[in-house]
Amino acid sequence: HNIGNYIVDFYIAEAKLCIEIDGVQHAMIENKKADEIRDEMLSSWGISVLRYSNKDVNKNFESVVNDILQHLDLSYQDIK
Repeated sequence: HNIGNYIVDFYIAEAKLCIEIDGVQHAMIENKKADEIRDEMLSSWGISVLRYSNKDVNKNFESVVNDILQHLDLSYQDIK
């Protein structure tokens, strides 16, 4: 999804929530700084950013989903 000059992985417009799934390249120092700048810009527009690693999504998917739902003030029951 495009937001300004940025492309985000997932965006929930009603909640102004961006969800980023980060690969290992995001652990590199120069990429961390770029992510910080990007997150600050999105935040200045009132958009919250949640970041999860690919590893977390693959190994702890239920925890990632629960965290996202918590940020949305939802539960699994709410989305059934």
